[in-house]
Amino acid sequence: MKKNKEEEYRQSMLSYRKAYHQMSHLCIDLLNSSKKQMLINLLFMVVWLINGILLGLAFARWWG
Repeated sequence: MKKNKEEEYRQSMLSYRKAYHQMSHLCIDLLNSSKKQMLINLLFMVVWLINGILLGLAFARWWG
């Protein structure tokens, strides 16, 4: 009886540890991919900002 409880406890701890490691790896992967996505979005925003400034300057030259 006691052996069975110890084995059950050991199995539950192993499955808990495995689930913990899987979740931590998943969170790390999500953070890394969100960092990459944020950098890509930042790059697009900078390109659009520069494009808008250049178009504004061209329009101001044409208007003036």
